[in-house]
Amino acid sequence: MGAALMPALLSVLLTAVVASVLLPWAFRLSNGIGPGVTEPRGFRVGLALTALLILATPAVGHTLLGRADPGGFGTLSLGARLGLLALSTVLLLALLWVGALKSRWLARWPCAPLLDLLAGAALALAAITLSAQLFYGYYRLVIPGLPAQGVIAWPGGQGIVELFAVWRDGPLGERVRGAVFWAVTLAGPIARWLARSQPTPPSRALAAALGAALAVTLHGAGAVLMG
Repeated sequence: MGAALMPALLSVLLTAVVASVLLPWAFRLSNGIGPGVTEPRGFRVGLALTALLILATPAVGHTLLGRADPGGFGTLSLGARLGLLALSTVLLLALLWVGALKSRWLARWPCAPLLDLLAGAALALAAITLSAQLFYGYYRLVIPGLPAQGVIAWPGGQGIVELFAVWRDGPLGERVRGAVFWAVTLAGPIARWLARSQPTPPSRALAAALGAALAVTLHGAGAVLMG
């Protein structure tokens, strides 16, 4: 029983610590970040959501404890792994930035919150699907002998459902894609609500509690639904 709880406790701890830093930062909705530089509203929210959802998934604890199959990532050298992480980070930041610009542009439209939600889901699904070819191209650079081929395949209904399931354990890459999908989809509507309600940033203690609650919820859902 103790061994089964370790991944969950690790996930709760990591999510709480990161939430205590990122949530107060994300809740400060001032657009200005420097002389002559502006930040689209929603970028910070999306980045915070991405980090928290990734850390809160059951797959993270198992992976960090060496109890999960690392998949293709585990076959790469250290340099290739770092390069893949750098590529993933750049793509994520670009996607969140585009998502924030999308939310700003849709703000003038009727039914903006619903449109923002639907557009965010479509943007995330398209970006995740199309990026598969880019990642395969990277693997061809670092693994000699891989054939040149197209790997883009639009997911069917079951594939989309699998993408939603961040509460599941399993290959970390799949759960990360799910976290990115939810973060890009929800960042715009959440940022819009925060801008209207103008809340004060949460304390670090409250932010940590919210992060821990998210991790507990995802681990609990996984335990119940996977039975």
